[in-house]
Amino acid sequence: MHHTVARRDDGVRWSTAIRCLACGLSLESDSNAGDSAARAAVLATNGSWIVRLTSLGPRPIRVLQALRDMLGLSPAVARTRLDALAQGTRVEMEALLAKFVREGAEGTCVRVEPTSGPR
Repeated sequence: MHHTVARRDDGVRWSTAIRCLACGLSLESDSNAGDSAARAAVLATNGSWIVRLTSLGPRPIRVLQALRDMLGLSPAVARTRLDALAQGTRVEMEALLAKFVREGAEGTCVRVEPTSGPR
């Protein structure tokens, strides 16, 4: 089984491919919402990413409204979390960042470095 996630239009597209090693039968499915197993597989392979806004740009009210609408964050909470607004797959975070950039924000997607376990 192989899972992929890609940006499509204004969102994210999930794909799952399955191939039977015994008979060679292949199946593929696509959806706009990945299931938890697909998301976990992509995160395990590619790591977790965050959206980090460096500027709210010339229209901060519009960016803060977008943050409220997309993430449910009040303007006061959003301002305290600009360095780590959301966490997920790289593709999910790039799609989210693109929406904020359209409203005038500036930012990047940053890979979250895995923390080392207990020693």
